[in-house]
Amino acid sequence: MTTRLDDALSNPPPYRAYLVRLWQEAPDTPWRASVQSVQSGEIVRFGSLPALFAFFEERTGGIQQSTAS
Repeated sequence: MTTRLDDALSNPPPYRAYLVRLWQEAPDTPWRASVQSVQSGEIVRFGSLPALFAFFEERTGGIQQSTAS
């Protein structure tokens, strides 16, 4: 007989961890960003915040979180 814990350990939910860096090269310039995967070390650079957000949207499959009522 398997338990809920057994199921959770054998089928863990997807997990990703990133180090996110944000900066501006000058006060009136667009924000830049880089994302480094904790798992692989891969670094991806972005020239704008919308590009950064699109990256996370793509990586999460556009998952919508429901709000508790």
